[in-house]
Amino acid sequence: MKKKYGLVALFLFFILGAPLQLFASYDLASERDKAIEWVTAQRHGFGWVAVNETSNTGYTYDNALAVIAYTGAGDTTHAKDLLNFLQAHQLTDGCWYDSMNQTTGAGVSLARSSGNQAWVVYAVCFYALRSGDNTFLPMAERASAWIIARQEADGGVTGGLNADGSERTWASTEHNVDSYFAFKLLDYVRPTPSYEAASEGCKNWLLQTAWNIGEGRFNRGANDPVMVLDANSLGALFLKDIQDSVRFGSVLSHIENTYSLTTTRRRGHRITTYTGFKDKVEDEYGFGRHWQEGTEQMAVVYLRDGQAQDGTFYNEEIIKSDDPAFGVGHSDDDNDGDGGKQYYLTGTAQSGLIEQPSSGLWQIFAANETLGDRPKIFFPIPDGNVVHHQKNIYEQQGPHGLRE
Repeated sequence: MKKKYGLVALFLFFILGAPLQLFASYDLASERDKAIEWVTAQRHGFGWVAVNETSNTGYTYDNALAVIAYTGAGDTTHAKDLLNFLQAHQLTDGCWYDSMNQTTGAGVSLARSSGNQAWVVYAVCFYALRSGDNTFLPMAERASAWIIARQEADGGVTGGLNADGSERTWASTEHNVDSYFAFKLLDYVRPTPSYEAASEGCKNWLLQTAWNIGEGRFNRGANDPVMVLDANSLGALFLKDIQDSVRFGSVLSHIENTYSLTTTRRRGHRITTYTGFKDKVEDEYGFGRHWQEGTEQMAVVYLRDGQAQDGTFYNEEIIKSDDPAFGVGHSDDDNDGDGGKQYYLTGTAQSGLIEQPSSGLWQIFAANETLGDRPKIFFPIPDGNVVHHQKNIYEQQGPHGLRE
């Protein structure tokens, strides 16, 4: 991968006569620390991670990812702070608003998306498994009941609730991948036939309804063939989990041929390029943009598949976007070295050029894959109900909770 883009760099150098900086090699452990420090700074002294440095709104999804990252690092104090916030502001029906004020917990985005609930369930189970603290499992079980109430006969989980409280009738591939992993891990830590059945239902829906057999990829959702990256990047991790190598190979080819994107920033004779993936091809909202979070998801996909060179390359491309050595003075630059990562590299400030937690958190997950010193997200666990597995999970998976 680097060799290919190195040839591109040489070509551009001779054509443009401009000094180019395209690649770097980083201390991933140090960069991982910087990323989590930036995320922690967004707590602004409170227990909830805000979406950026100037906001007091935090997203449920971002905070679930942060619980996973803190727990993986052995920082149960910060993880527990976020879980306590979630526990204090869980709605009576078992779910959470998509975003909340970080001081009051009041809903900001009043929608309640199924995928966000599933991420919280997964994060709670991840925390319980690694810390031995089961305090928050009842909270996760209430949320899981809310999700199961929206699981239809074909196994698919519908999208949740709109801001006005009305039910969404559509089903998202992304939400069902999230729910598959959430129920699978919940069934591992709290063996219950209904959780196993819920995970299997999501699996069947993904393979039978979400899968686009003609194009060898995942659709955005049921009867929704729009091409989006997250349905396929997260879908690829799902396919790795069920060991479906044929579909995995097809999805990976689809992603590489459809979403690959290079963004060039230029000011005068200074040029920097960033290689990654866009979030979508085209939908009702327009064309895709260079998506940092999705690029890190793809780094995890490559690393999980044993393609270390490509996985490390994309992880380092994200780190490079924060590296002052690669800033060119472009108006979209955010190469300040503070550990925060922009959400998009193309678009407008309002559309996500500012730093946001999820990009850096997925950077952490990619570093965990490479370094192998912390638990991996969506790590492999034994299939079926845990009552059939008598060993402690740490005995099964090694000192870091990973399969050795």
